[in-house]
Amino acid sequence: MDDPVVFACMNALGCVLLYFGGDFVRRGIAGRSHTNEEGVWMTHVPDLVSGAMLLFAGACVWLGSFHWL
Repeated sequence: MDDPVVFACMNALGCVLLYFGGDFVRRGIAGRSHTNEEGVWMTHVPDLVSGAMLLFAGACVWLGSFHWL
């Protein structure tokens, strides 16, 4: 499975997902949410859940990219 193009694309996609996932988690923890509703359930939790899903997907794609080396 020696395809450097697939490795580079998957590695880049994984890094982008990790970056945005970390940003969502950081916003959810710090309370700087993009929603305007009041309360913890409407502001912090959606960002934390979205961030956790993006972090998981990014880690899977990034680690999976090493399969193509």
